[in-house]
Amino acid sequence: MRLRFGYREFAGGLGDIGTLLPLLIALSMINGVSISWTLAVFGLLYIYSGLFFRIPIPVQPMKAIAVISVATGVSPATIRAASLIMAIFLLIFIPIFSERIVKEIPSFLIRGIQLGLAFKLIISGIGLVQSEGKLGWVILLICLIIAIPTERVLDLPSILTILAVGVVASITLNLHPSLPKGGALPPLPTFHELLTALTLLAIPQIPLTLGNAVLATSSLSRDYFNKNGVDAQKLLKSHVLMNIVSFILGGVPVCHGAGGLAAHYRFGARTGGALIMAGLFFIALSLLGEGAVSVALNFIPISVLAAMLLMVSIELLKVVKRLKRRWEIYLAVGLGILCASHRLGFLIALTLGTAGWYIGVRLRKKVRSNSSI
Repeated sequence: MRLRFGYREFAGGLGDIGTLLPLLIALSMINGVSISWTLAVFGLLYIYSGLFFRIPIPVQPMKAIAVISVATGVSPATIRAASLIMAIFLLIFIPIFSERIVKEIPSFLIRGIQLGLAFKLIISGIGLVQSEGKLGWVILLICLIIAIPTERVLDLPSILTILAVGVVASITLNLHPSLPKGGALPPLPTFHELLTALTLLAIPQIPLTLGNAVLATSSLSRDYFNKNGVDAQKLLKSHVLMNIVSFILGGVPVCHGAGGLAAHYRFGARTGGALIMAGLFFIALSLLGEGAVSVALNFIPISVLAAMLLMVSIELLKVVKRLKRRWEIYLAVGLGILCASHRLGFLIALTLGTAGWYIGVRLRKKVRSNSSI
């Protein structure tokens, strides 16, 4: 695809910061990850993704790894080690994920994974806004009420309106979350940290990456961009490359993802130019230094990030309309609820959904063969 550059593409390139910033801030505050250095690594990977795919395929922190890291307080070196572990794991899956096998995966299973991500984003958004209390809910409602009409009437990207509301509210009401403490570039991991990264961080992440970051993202990219969509094999190879680069540069484990793609598309991105501009912006911001980046990010209230997550979740909820049969819709919704209800929900949904589908296929074939006798 031909790359396009402009204010709408730039706005779309920033569309995924509702997911990116909360995770980076948490990793900085709890684990001591350098937010400016990590932002620079993300900037480079954004530029790579925009040039390589030519459509706005997102680059995000791996969510399960980020959440477990924050919950357990592991060291930055352990988080860095998880990038290498995930690259090795995903490299093993490349021969398995042929296009023929991917086509055999039932559509309701992919839509169920996408719905599960939508439900998780809604839960995350509610959790974020609750941290600011009643005032957070007021700001959230103002963002949603103002953003949608200005997008339709004034043809302005809604993300720009939401961020403007957030900055005004932050300055007027003195809404500043705690400054991230940040840290230095993480050292190379020890054997113990590699083992911790494997057992604690990587294993819970694998089903989420295969389900959401590979299968669901490939499917959604074709929904949005038709023949310019990306196949699962290409996404898988990109994951391996990105995580090797992130490990070398001292970043965090990264992935593509259906939620990020929906976010970029929802806020105006239509080509890889959106990610290139956003990547350059992240690199420029990181050059200001750890303290300046922390101050800049503190002008974005948590409730504004919640508003962005809720708008993206609405975009993802639309995927269920692409299912043709009612029973597929019921199954997709059920799998989505399963995905969102448990830490290993994506693995359970993948296993049950695939097993149930193929058992059903075998039974139908058996019934047909018996009836033809």
